[in-house]
Amino acid sequence: MKLKKNATIACLAMGMASLNTLAYAQAEAPAEAPAEEAAEAKQSLKVGDKAPAFEGVEWLKGGPIEKLDEKGKVYLIECWATWCGPCIQVIPHVNDLHKKYGSKGLVVIGVDVFEESSDAAKAFVEKQGDKMSYPVAYWGGEDAAFSKNWLNAAGVEGIPHSFIVKDGVIQLMTHPAGIDEKLIESLLDGSFDAAKYAAEQEAEQKAEEEFRAKLMPLMQAGEWDKVIEFAKTLKEDDTRKPQIIIAALTNKKDWKALLEFRKETAAEKYKDFTTEYVDTAAMLQLEAGEGSEEYAKTALETFKATPEDADQLKRTEDGVLRSRLRFLAGDKEAAVKELEELKGALDKIEDENAKAQFGKLIDKALAKIKDDSSFPPVYSLFNE
Repeated sequence: MKLKKNATIACLAMGMASLNTLAYAQAEAPAEAPAEEAAEAKQSLKVGDKAPAFEGVEWLKGGPIEKLDEKGKVYLIECWATWCGPCIQVIPHVNDLHKKYGSKGLVVIGVDVFEESSDAAKAFVEKQGDKMSYPVAYWGGEDAAFSKNWLNAAGVEGIPHSFIVKDGVIQLMTHPAGIDEKLIESLLDGSFDAAKYAAEQEAEQKAEEEFRAKLMPLMQAGEWDKVIEFAKTLKEDDTRKPQIIIAALTNKKDWKALLEFRKETAAEKYKDFTTEYVDTAAMLQLEAGEGSEEYAKTALETFKATPEDADQLKRTEDGVLRSRLRFLAGDKEAAVKELEELKGALDKIEDENAKAQFGKLIDKALAKIKDDSSFPPVYSLFNE
């Protein structure tokens, strides 16, 4: 079975991808079964069914947990993989739920899936430490009971994916990012209404489809001014509003307007948005043009150097963005120096795949600077 690999550097491009899809990111799971078999499997495990036995897994942290029917307990089974960028992004949210409700009856179980061995997961979980404080298991492989009785039976086609079980019965299956405190509390206190929840989800899905029907044609046609006007019709607390504006301004390459938007974000006008979010999105496409030098100089504060004892992978990722900012701010010498320093420190990165990807990226950037005095957007270098 071929498994998808998601190099760490690819995460640099995920920000803009999420802006354009306007949905929770989810990595496609490998699927080898014939269409008829897959269709049949989708019908065999549904909400309201008795949960299959939790068996056939290898425990990497905590456990074993064999039964999912202890009175008063709510079980959140979170399926993820080390190669899945969206999975990694949602781990802090899942961890927060565990820390807040673990003592109140919530049992979180992370299950590493769609990987040929548990080696990568073991290393990842160990490195996460308290950032992944709940029990974690490895699925046991594609022929193990967990794969057949849970993933295949439920027709899971993408991760992250969560199953929620109470009293031995599956209450819902959903993307973990959509599991909030209100939902967990209703499950714990017994007020959760599966039928009502399903109806609400259906209504939300319909509203989302209508939303996309209005927005996506404008984005696909590149009518960015109309996209911005559409965004302005949304409520101020709608987190899609700033996402759409960022996408439109970066595609328009209107760096002057984006800098003004950044100031609004810094003033906390938009809920849950930070200047780092805006800067990261912008850095994927920022290029020389009106307002770009000023934007680069302003954004350098976001990507300032971190202490020597910080995670080397994060230092390298920020460093590549920072070196490009230095270049666009007019300091070519500083940009080259930083890239060379990053290249010299690559051996400190433990993830061999990420190390190789960053090495290639840095070499491409240095070649561009030295050969034709340019530093293209990071995503374009990655795709060369």
